[in-house]
Amino acid sequence: HEFLHRSSTDDAALCVGAGDPMRAGAPFGLLGSALRSCFGIHSSLKESVQRELLELRVRRHLPRADAERVTSFLGELMDVTVAETVALRAARQDPLLMADQLLRAWEDWLAAESTAHPVLLIFDDMHWGDLPTVKFVDSALQRFADRRIFVLALGRSEMHQTFPQLWAEHGATALHLRKLPRKACEQLARQLLGSDTEPDHLVRLIEHADGNAFYLEELIRSAAEGSRELPASVLAMLQLRIAALPDELRLVLRAGSVFGGTFAQAGAGSLLGEDDPSVLRESLGELVRREWLTHNRDRSGVDKGTYAFRHDLVREAAYRTLTDEDRVLGHRLAADWLEANGETAAIVIAEHLDRAGDPRAIEWYRRAAEQAMEGNDLSAAIARAERGVQCGAEKEALGGLRVVQAEAHNWLAQHDEAERRAGEAMAQLPPGSALWAHAVHQRSWAVCVRGQSSEVKLLAEQLLAHTATEPLTRLHVMARAHMSHHQHLINMSDTAAALVEPLSTLAPSTLDEGQRGTIAYALAHQQKSMGNLSECARLLKKASAEFRAANDGRQTCLSIANLGDVLSALGMYAEARSAFDEALELGRTHGVLSTEATVLTSIALCRAFAGKPTEALASASAAMRLFEGSTSREESGMGRAMYARILYETGDFVGAEREARSVAAQSCFSARVQLGACAVHAQTLLVLNRLEEARERADCALRALDTLQSVEDLESLTRLVHAEVEHARGDQPAARAAIQRARERLLVRAELIEDASQRQSFLENVPDNARTLALASEWLQEDALVN
Repeated sequence: HEFLHRSSTDDAALCVGAGDPMRAGAPFGLLGSALRSCFGIHSSLKESVQRELLELRVRRHLPRADAERVTSFLGELMDVTVAETVALRAARQDPLLMADQLLRAWEDWLAAESTAHPVLLIFDDMHWGDLPTVKFVDSALQRFADRRIFVLALGRSEMHQTFPQLWAEHGATALHLRKLPRKACEQLARQLLGSDTEPDHLVRLIEHADGNAFYLEELIRSAAEGSRELPASVLAMLQLRIAALPDELRLVLRAGSVFGGTFAQAGAGSLLGEDDPSVLRESLGELVRREWLTHNRDRSGVDKGTYAFRHDLVREAAYRTLTDEDRVLGHRLAADWLEANGETAAIVIAEHLDRAGDPRAIEWYRRAAEQAMEGNDLSAAIARAERGVQCGAEKEALGGLRVVQAEAHNWLAQHDEAERRAGEAMAQLPPGSALWAHAVHQRSWAVCVRGQSSEVKLLAEQLLAHTATEPLTRLHVMARAHMSHHQHLINMSDTAAALVEPLSTLAPSTLDEGQRGTIAYALAHQQKSMGNLSECARLLKKASAEFRAANDGRQTCLSIANLGDVLSALGMYAEARSAFDEALELGRTHGVLSTEATVLTSIALCRAFAGKPTEALASASAAMRLFEGSTSREESGMGRAMYARILYETGDFVGAEREARSVAAQSCFSARVQLGACAVHAQTLLVLNRLEEARERADCALRALDTLQSVEDLESLTRLVHAEVEHARGDQPAARAAIQRARERLLVRAELIEDASQRQSFLENVPDNARTLALASEWLQEDALVN
């Protein structure tokens, strides 16, 4: 009330959600129920009415241009059926894309609401909550720190075990309820039992309750019913009270306990085989009157058709009275009823079927794992898929579970585990199928970042061989596009072209934004390998725009990070720095763990070229700390090579030599990493006047350059340092020949850049290029004068 009074005289948007033990971990269970309460949507309403309420509320403060998109994805989050849009259809095929779209819709709606009036988010039973809700609220608190938003989460102490440091970085205040004082316990007991209660009996009640209000209430209730026994536990006491109920009430209580803390009247009826709703309604009403259950109604008092146990201990006590056979049958019937009545939290149905020993649990665990991916809960996705495996998954079912795990491990930068799971998936799935192609893509990703070039090449050949006649599904398109990029990274431009060639002929109208973005991303790397940096930059901008339209934050992050690298290669350092900053923010927001270190390295290099050594070293040091725990051999190797270059540019020649030597000495790195390390090593040895060693390293860099099929950013440095080493050794003819070759190659590369202003920047602003032209002019002019 104080928050409302201080914030506005308008009514706040009040969102109230409650957790449920049987739905614990269901994606957006808390947030979905909170939004439904805010919009006045309950399951008893017709789908058309629910949809209308959703649309009306969204349009209240959002412009028409955004309302359709926000409505469709909030409907997905809240389990309200809406018309399927192109964006929604695409997101349903990509769990991580769905996660980004849901986050965007939630934040857009909250931004509009919190601009108009205060917003109260209240979550009850947070200990049964879900990580996606926590992450969405966390993102909102970070983005809208200056808005009138109040969040209240209520839960038992284990809430802090499930969600350690819940929203602590946003200044959350934790209030811990203490035990009821003895005087308050005594007052409550006397009010309910009467003043003539025996003092000794009253003392025993209070001591047994130990300040717990619920325990005390149940002990008082038991005493009021005439019991003089004090069971060893409240659970045992509740079971004694349940046993004393009439048979029809006890059966209803047990049936409801199978569903969890909350259950629908019709659901309990399906377990009991009760066709007459009036009979069941009467029993439920009696249980409400006896305060075993509460009847759920919305804020306007409309019956929601559901009931809740007064406390989870009441539900647990009722559940424990079931025999093993009753539990198995009850959970199978509950799963059937939930599926027939549109339950969307796959984990709920999966766990019912699992407890029933029903093999259908395997497929539902796979769906639950994909839903966890949609909620960006990657660890839960892995765990749920594993539970499906433990249910006895075989063949294609096992492959489907393993490929979900592989993708989650890759996004968590756990590439060794991703490789293993993807390999297991490939062994179980039909070669050429869409899921098999997805598994090949995940394995290629994992082995590429670990520097296993031969395996990356083999996987591409397998994909090409098995999918030559297959229709290109979305997963096929994504696999081919991403794996073409992997081929460029291992210097296999021909294979990359073969993978991407059929994609360039697809009609854009038949593709969604994510597919168009991925194809543009692949074609950009093809152009970069050919040296056309202008076209590469254009395609990366197109890719990032498509990914933005699809609200795919991860791929947007990667495309912008790559755009920054291209802009840096063009000497457009201010624009590059802007792109890197954006990529860094997106990577941290969307959990792209592999990006931060490489982007920080690129930022450090930009700062070094700009003459800011202190800032450059700070960024580079932060990047190196991140690379220490990285399983990406290729990225960490190139990162360390560039760290040596940064040390060189900031004047630490000894440190640069040590770092470059360390990387160059490791044969596990690719030719591209060896090229960078050897070139920088030669550069530092030259400054340290170790000329013969410098020549050996420069020759090594040239050999590495000759093995690469693509045009390389490091070519200028490699050819420049080779010429400078020969000049320092006194071999002027060799130095002039080397600098002439360096200038020729530089001008050829410049001609490939279509944009004139970018071409000029490439030649004049990139330090290695500018020095190459300057030395060529000086040395070759001297040579002409001599001749």
